[in-house]
Amino acid sequence: MVTNLPYFILNHNLIHLLNNIMNLKVLCVSFISLLVALAVNPANASPNHDQILELKIGKFSLSCKGDCSSLHGFRDKGILRFGTKDKIISNKDKNERIYTYNIINDFPHEGIPYYCADGAPQIKIGTLIYKNQPAKNTFKFFNRSPNVIGIYTSSWGATGWGSSTIHLFDTVTGEYFREVSEPCGYPSFQRDGSGAVVFYTKSSLDNYLGPPNFSPVYLKLPHDVRDLKGKFLKDQLIRYYEFKIFDKAFEKGFFSERELNVLEEITQNWDVSEFDQGQKELLKRFVILVGYDIVIEGYDPLREYFNRNTFSSNELKELAFKVIKDLPEFGNDLSMSFHERYE
Repeated sequence: MVTNLPYFILNHNLIHLLNNIMNLKVLCVSFISLLVALAVNPANASPNHDQILELKIGKFSLSCKGDCSSLHGFRDKGILRFGTKDKIISNKDKNERIYTYNIINDFPHEGIPYYCADGAPQIKIGTLIYKNQPAKNTFKFFNRSPNVIGIYTSSWGATGWGSSTIHLFDTVTGEYFREVSEPCGYPSFQRDGSGAVVFYTKSSLDNYLGPPNFSPVYLKLPHDVRDLKGKFLKDQLIRYYEFKIFDKAFEKGFFSERELNVLEEITQNWDVSEFDQGQKELLKRFVILVGYDIVIEGYDPLREYFNRNTFSSNELKELAFKVIKDLPEFGNDLSMSFHERYE
């Protein structure tokens, strides 16, 4: 067989060229896949890559052993321990309810920057609350020295209602602060010019005069102010309640006679399903008023109204006693004096 050598060489070179192009395409695809893998794998290869399972800062330490990868794993097999030599806290302690934990690595202002669903903070277990700060970032709290780190723990029930606890440790002195708050919330801390906390206020969002999902009033009220040693500061609570709540609800003073008549009619024809927005707003203000009377231990306009001793005023007084059952505990149980004043 006679072969045309130039054509044979040309075809051979074309085949070789095409083969190289195909190999190059395969190489490019492989390289792109590698880049994608490098970009994605840090998140997928280790689902716990941003978790803090071990932390040591001065006198403070934290460790989470066993299964700390998820809420369910942590509940069944995780073992969390944190604190100082003088104060160690663990999820295995009988007196603790810890279903998740996170690191407070900056000053706890207002609330954590995440929402709660059924009482559970929507943040991955064991991670930093403030992502823009390093894990060992400490801050001022007990005094002007920025030596404090914190742990935020939460728990919840089958109905979804839960609570969170803030644990703060001075990494130099070992001083410890603990307080319970609403899910995803902090107490409201008041600082002085040096950055040290002087006192804090606790508030609570509650439902009034009905079951949780069918109440006419849902209201967040301040109910406790204390210094870091736990001393109740009644004057500070009165000022906070007046400024934040009462003065806004009663800009024009006590209820007008027309408003009192509407409230009396509501109590005598109680049907939550029929309340309009105006009636609900009056009930909300009534709850605020009862709370204010408790805080200042007697509000003269309310006392004068109850002293009318009519059927309608007595009905509204009974409504006030129902409100007290739904109110949070004010300071050192100030609500007891309300019964003594008006029974």
